[in-house]
Amino acid sequence: MKPILLFDVYVLLRHGERAGSELGGLERVCREELLGLLDTDRYEMVLCSSSGYEQPDCRDAFPALIRNMPELARCRILNPESISFVRRLCAAPLQLLTKLTVKAATSGGDICSSRLTAVALWLMDRFVERTAPRFEWPQEWQSRTILYYSVYRQFPAGLPRGKRIVRIATIHDLVPLRYPDECSPYGRLTFLWMIRRIVREADHLLMVSRFTREDVADFFRDLAVPTTVNWNGISQDFLEQAGQMAEGVSLPCGIPGNGRFFFTLAAAGKRKNLVFLSRCFLKFIQDSGFNDLYLVIGGNIAKTSPELQDLIRSSGGKLIAPGYISEADLPVFYHHAAGYLFVSRSEGFGLPLLEAMAARTPIIAARAGSLPEIAGDAAIYVDPDDKDAVIQAMRRLLTEPELRRELIGNGERRVRKFLWPEHIRRMTACFDTMGQTGA
Repeated sequence: MKPILLFDVYVLLRHGERAGSELGGLERVCREELLGLLDTDRYEMVLCSSSGYEQPDCRDAFPALIRNMPELARCRILNPESISFVRRLCAAPLQLLTKLTVKAATSGGDICSSRLTAVALWLMDRFVERTAPRFEWPQEWQSRTILYYSVYRQFPAGLPRGKRIVRIATIHDLVPLRYPDECSPYGRLTFLWMIRRIVREADHLLMVSRFTREDVADFFRDLAVPTTVNWNGISQDFLEQAGQMAEGVSLPCGIPGNGRFFFTLAAAGKRKNLVFLSRCFLKFIQDSGFNDLYLVIGGNIAKTSPELQDLIRSSGGKLIAPGYISEADLPVFYHHAAGYLFVSRSEGFGLPLLEAMAARTPIIAARAGSLPEIAGDAAIYVDPDDKDAVIQAMRRLLTEPELRRELIGNGERRVRKFLWPEHIRRMTACFDTMGQTGA
């Protein structure tokens, strides 16, 4: 009899009616894992969710997910009402504890170093244990091996313990802990609470890069749970679409004339270094005479800094922000770009690097986080705070055709090491081993 695999689809459901359709990087990872595991036919797949989200009734998102991803109609859905929604259950006490913790914290309000944080987290654990509704199994599952997989750093409160219940989770990064400005104090405390529960309760942890595994081990010095590095991948559809691009394909964003452009994907947070990158680009075109050059900043930048918004408005059209770019259009942007720029100060993985390599686009990347681990010899590396180095790298991409050809060739070879079937193979090997142990 197949093991039961409870797959936590919270990261898809949180988009409500857009569940499974409008996908960012993490959502694409969740989708590829979900469909890849479904295709193996090794498990009885059951969809569930570990947390609440914006819409009033969580059940409304499941029909939207099935509608947008009809392959999932084969899966059973565990009644969401049987799961304790951590954020909803604990919002009020967590907010109160956050206020007390931040007020009492030293070092500019660093909640991670506050003694009160340890007390607050202990109180939260006790509160959840006493108030969370129990996770009710269907009667026919009582003698089955059950694998619970969390793609996004949390287990539901009330999840029973037992030798037949195996908990596995993926950790992508520790950004809220390493970069406090990336989220509110409340968000940082809830992240710390959830990641502590994952580290403490998991039977096995998957890490998306060696960098992430080292970062988690450094932060949680007493980490005892076994870990496996499982790099993300590039979809075959993306590879095929990028490989079939023709020079005549036009850009949806309408870059003036025959202008060339560098490309980057945006996200909120100073860690992404978009203001610095934009200033480097504007300085480069001012000094170099490349008047036909633009910087396209893809993605929803509504939550980025006012400083970046001001730079875009005052750039004379040289900084172009087309907004959210659909999956179907992404290969077009990569294909036309003179180079992909990724000068983030830290990334747990960096999926755009794979997409750029698949689209035969040379890369400028920061020597930081996991980026060198992923891009290998397919990028020019720069210090993420060295303006002269970034400008020089831009100049080299535009003026050294032999370098471009070398980076493109290296990228074409390297991206083949990051395919989703291999990612799924590592997952199933872990699941099968843990399932045998649990049984």
